[in-house]
Amino acid sequence: MNHLRYTRLRTALAFALTAATAFAQTAPAPSSTSKPEETIKLEAFSVTGSNIKRLDYEKVLPVTILGTSEIEIRDASQPSDLLSALPQVTGLPGNETATLGATARGDNASISLRGIPSSNTLILVNGRRVVPHPISQGEAGVPTLSTNVNQLPNRGLERVELLRDGASSIYGTDAVAGVVNYTTEKNFRGTELAYRFGETRYGDGQEYRATLTHGLDFAKGKGRAMINADFYHRAAILANVRNFAADNDHSSMAPAPWNLATVTTFNARSATTEYGN
Repeated sequence: MNHLRYTRLRTALAFALTAATAFAQTAPAPSSTSKPEETIKLEAFSVTGSNIKRLDYEKVLPVTILGTSEIEIRDASQPSDLLSALPQVTGLPGNETATLGATARGDNASISLRGIPSSNTLILVNGRRVVPHPISQGEAGVPTLSTNVNQLPNRGLERVELLRDGASSIYGTDAVAGVVNYTTEKNFRGTELAYRFGETRYGDGQEYRATLTHGLDFAKGKGRAMINADFYHRAAILANVRNFAADNDHSSMAPAPWNLATVTTFNARSATTEYGN
């Protein structure tokens, strides 16, 4: 009986070894050469500010860039006029046009993106924050501290970048409406003098702007500096020099029968007209 068990066990072991040898002979050998990695070609992207570093932000946050050619075509008299050319800039609260001049602020000009208060638009110069104007202003009944964009340079710029979407998760609550980044020219050398003159088609409201830009090297070429000296003057336009603003009674401009003195429809001085105030 023991001899029979030993014979069966030896036969089973021999069969297992034969099967393992056959499997080893038929199994494919692992490849000794690995497949070369494919090269991924990335599309061009723009980095706005100093905190946006990931490439996927190009697909999430839209950026509008005004290059040197666009800035020259616009030829804005003030930095605020350059930004107002963008459709996302819906207003300039706090400047001299606010509330028909009743709260005019000639020393300040702030921008509002998509109607959000100007304190929620972050202004950068070369990726760094610009301090707000020291005097607050009221927007929608709320006191706000905003950056005076008219203190920014109007010449010597490489580009102006506008982050059209909110970036509060990156920059903070002052970037809820968006971010505007001014990038100056880093390789400007020499001296440039620019002069601009303009007036209205009525021959008044003359404005003058002269800008002197100088770029130089120092520390044996290890450092670069650029100086901007800007002068701007604009003559006032009084309300009484325009016939539509000199008098609130516009009855004489209306067609018949609304041009009579007894009809108050277009007389804004009257309290009984639907257009009166």
